[in-house]
Amino acid sequence: MPVLIENNNGWVMSAMGRTEIILTIIILMLIIFGLWFIFSGEIWLVAEYIENSIYPTFDAL
Repeated sequence: MPVLIENNNGWVMSAMGRTEIILTIIILMLIIFGLWFIFSGEIWLVAEYIENSIYPTFDAL
């Protein structure tokens, strides 16, 4: 819940609590990591691993 602080001019400002700031930073870090993961090409290594796990190669005897 936001904390309301009254400043010198009588205006009411909203201040985020420490937990909200930490959660906002975590969310921003996850978004940045997700964008890097998609655009860096690492996603294709994960897709290749998943594809090889689902459809393994069969050796002919």
